Amino acid sequence: MALIQALRDRVHAEPGNLLFEISTRTDRPDGFFVYEQYRDAAAFDSHINADYGSRFNAELTALIEEDHSIISWLEPVS
Repeated sequence: MALIQALRDRVHAEPGNLLFEISTRTDRPDGFFVYEQYRDAAAFDSHINADYGSRFNAELTALIEEDHSIISWLEPVS
């Protein structure tokens, strides 16, 4: 939990980050769901290329119990 909370604090400081919310799963309290929202594609690219992101991912890899993380692109409904 400390690992993802530290990342959250860094991401919140990114100028293009609108939301970075961490939730735990009710059926698996040790499982996490992260909802992120960015101003635009450039802000997301900046987030992906942040040096602390690669360090986080390197540490996270050892903790992932499932096959992979899932990234979904969402479009707001007007």
